[in-house]
Amino acid sequence: MNFNLKLRKLHINLDMWKARDLTLFGRVLIIKSLGLSQLVYSASNLNVPKEITPIIKTKLFNFLWKNKRDKIKRAGLYQDREKGGIRMTDVEIMT
Repeated sequence: MNFNLKLRKLHINLDMWKARDLTLFGRVLIIKSLGLSQLVYSASNLNVPKEITPIIKTKLFNFLWKNKRDKIKRAGLYQDREKGGIRMTDVEIMT
């Protein structure tokens, strides 16, 4: 029940920022600061249900790619910038 409220807040926050013309790095910054920060606190105190993680990933990547297909492999997105990634946070490791 707690995660459903957090997911709704995440969806609202990301929808507000969708209208902005942000770069890929800007969208990752929004995901990290406004999206995942809300979930990290709840995930650190509670057990995260297994069905919540794919929902979170779907919402984050839909925001990142503006509801289009992924243009870069997800494994590459999680890497450092020196290795060609954009330092996106992996939700599965976080939870």
